[in-house]
Amino acid sequence: MQQANQRTMFFVSTGIIIIISSLISPLFLGEMLRDILFRPERPIVFSSSPSTYIIFIISVIFLGIGILMIPFLAKKKWIPGIIILLSAVFIFLSVDEYHYATAEGFYNNSFYEVKGEMVKWKDINSMKQIYVKEDGTQVPKLLRFDLRNGSSVTMEFDKRLFDSRREIDSLVQGAGGKSTIKVVDKIDDSLKK
Repeated sequence: MQQANQRTMFFVSTGIIIIISSLISPLFLGEMLRDILFRPERPIVFSSSPSTYIIFIISVIFLGIGILMIPFLAKKKWIPGIIILLSAVFIFLSVDEYHYATAEGFYNNSFYEVKGEMVKWKDINSMKQIYVKEDGTQVPKLLRFDLRNGSSVTMEFDKRLFDSRREIDSLVQGAGGKSTIKVVDKIDDSLKK
């Protein structure tokens, strides 16, 4: 009986600690893992979209809930097992979502891809910075590369990407691509494709 209580306390306290830490873990753990595993040498910019931080937080919360459920669902251990497994998958996918620019080109690894794609600057036909009008100001929302092969790559602006936009712009134009700024009232699906 004593051992069962200790086991229950272990899972309950571990689950609660993980749930509480989910609020700060994306800023430290997620970013640190991304830097260690994927950051290239001397990038112009290395970042991920802001939505991956939210996905990381939610995944860590569900990981804590799954661990918290283990002692209470002794007969149905597959339920917390599935929750923990799905949480781990979404944690991996959120850490694996990143993009960076180097002197050679732009690399984008979107959320649902395990392996991203490298786009050389010479392969970019045009770069569009898309801003949205909000409360009388223009807010940066999307950076879109239209490639010469007809496809496009679109990313959400974050602070790092926004701060590097001029350098990326000069690399695109230096390789023969065009650069435009587009201001819209709202983002529709045609701008993301």
